[in-house]
Amino acid sequence: MKKLSYTIFVAAHNNAVRLLGSAEKLCEVGDYPSAYALAYTAFEEVIKSQRAADVYTGFAEESDLRKIFSDHKEKQHWGEWIVADATAGLHDEDGNLIFIDPKIVSFKNRNRGLYVDFENGKVVEPKVAIARDMVDAMVRTVWGAIDQIMAKDFMGEQIGTKGFMK
Repeated sequence: MKKLSYTIFVAAHNNAVRLLGSAEKLCEVGDYPSAYALAYTAFEEVIKSQRAADVYTGFAEESDLRKIFSDHKEKQHWGEWIVADATAGLHDEDGNLIFIDPKIVSFKNRNRGLYVDFENGKVVEPKVAIARDMVDAMVRTVWGAIDQIMAKDFMGEQIGTKGFMK
């Protein structure tokens, strides 16, 4: 399982980066609902990669990793450090501190980006439910996490969630 968990760690991380790139391209052409859904999926892939790293380092068991693969609530729980860091403040391209509303990072919003819904007797289409600022916040949140992961790796710290436990 050790070799497999490391392979999952790398593959899920790389997939998160790929998904974020696709989300950014969709955002550029105004497809905010699909962009949000992909950015949220990238968030989940980052979480999977970090839990796979936890299994590799012995911080978690294989059963913990299996649960991450099948339970969105479990992913959200293990992604709380990502959301906490984003809501504490991230820097934009110009170095300005920006804050992310934690309610933006949600599985419900991911679904709202994919599916037609109804509220109070009215149809809510994805193009109405998801705005560009939500996509920007989601993308910044995930890039912020990836930046932290890469910084910890560069500094020689242990891979996985242990380094982010608050």
